[in-house]
Amino acid sequence: MISKTSKKNSSAQKFYNILRVRNYFIHLSVFIMPLFVFGQKKQEKLDIRDSLKVEEFYGLAVKNSDRKPKEAKKYLYQLVEYIDSMVVPRKSKKNHFNKRKAAAYHFLSYYERRENNFEEAAILAQKSIDIKLEHGLDSLLAMSYHQKAKAWVAIMNSREGAMQQLKMAEQVAEKYKQTRELMEIYSSFGSFYGVMNDTVNSMAYYKKSIHLVDSIGTDYQKAAMYANYASILRRYNDFEGNFPYLQKAVALHTKNNNLIGLESGLYALGIHYTKVGEPQKGVTYLKQAINMCKELNGEAALPFRYKALSEAYKAIGNYKESREAFIEYYDLLEKRDDVEKAKRLTKLETMFAYEKQKAIDSIKFLTEKRKLAFWWYDIANKES
Repeated sequence: MISKTSKKNSSAQKFYNILRVRNYFIHLSVFIMPLFVFGQKKQEKLDIRDSLKVEEFYGLAVKNSDRKPKEAKKYLYQLVEYIDSMVVPRKSKKNHFNKRKAAAYHFLSYYERRENNFEEAAILAQKSIDIKLEHGLDSLLAMSYHQKAKAWVAIMNSREGAMQQLKMAEQVAEKYKQTRELMEIYSSFGSFYGVMNDTVNSMAYYKKSIHLVDSIGTDYQKAAMYANYASILRRYNDFEGNFPYLQKAVALHTKNNNLIGLESGLYALGIHYTKVGEPQKGVTYLKQAINMCKELNGEAALPFRYKALSEAYKAIGNYKESREAFIEYYDLLEKRDDVEKAKRLTKLETMFAYEKQKAIDSIKFLTEKRKLAFWWYDIANKES
């Protein structure tokens, strides 16, 4: 039989053990809490530092977007590289960085497309789409599907594929009631149907776009939509109808100091005046467009500015200047094509690099080398 004293001693011991355990956890929490707070503060500092850096790159890209596209591209690629370099998880800022990275890929796609790098533009648009799908940014997909459609039609020569991307963009924009996105998508539908000579659908979509942009569009959007609409009207030889929209687009681009849009507008004015029997005015505007295109480093567009200038001089009867402008067009186009072929050859060489290294001393290497040479020769002949 256990005595009362033993029971008291046993209870006291249990109580003492409980106190010891409680004190242990109190001391442990006193030690851990500062570490937790320190870690949290360190995380917050990293978030702030990285956010500031990302916003710096993004801000510089925006600042240079309309006047120095090459600079804008540089900052967007730096933004992507910086986000990819982060090794510490950023739970608190993760989606913010994903949004910025997706936006960077989207606008890089636009700049690459503008330089006629259509394959790269399509890849970058798809990267933007992938990020948005992976991280639940579905409401931002319309603009990327739209961008991919514009790049895809050039490299795939697939109007059906491009139309499918446009329809996906339209569905997203309608689902999230993104009226501003819809006005631009309608404009692209108008352009695509115009290329397919479907006048009825082309004009129907353009009218929807113009109706929206007139009521809710920003100056920037109005300029873009008016320029697109003017372009399709010129395509249908409606020079009288195109002119007011072209004038408004140029005026808005001038007001916004948008050199990219203004250069395109001056080029369009040059073509307009040449077509309506005022080629001397056409020469004036085309020379302005050429100077601005050089300033913007628009190597992809520059040859066609000289071609239009050649036609304007020919309409005047100045065949000497017309010939010189045409030679400039031809030389620039040939130079651009050489650069494009060199890029493609580099890609092919890269594709074969590993296999070439493995088979450097073998018959297989010689066979593959000949195959590559014939493949490239065939591609070059098809493109020339």
